[in-house]
Amino acid sequence: MREQILAVQYAMDNYDPAPIGYCWDDDNPRIQLEPRAERGYMELRAVRRIEE
Repeated sequence: MREQILAVQYAMDNYDPAPIGYCWDDDNPRIQLEPRAERGYMELRAVRRIEE
């Protein structure tokens, strides 16, 4: 499952939420859920609305 975890992390690190009005909120933790066969690997990263 290591390859899948790295693929998810790569996708998150290279995604830019700015086109939908958000930016990464690095003041909050990045959360990784335990990989399970029935749901796969999940990782959460906080965003915040870009203030205009």
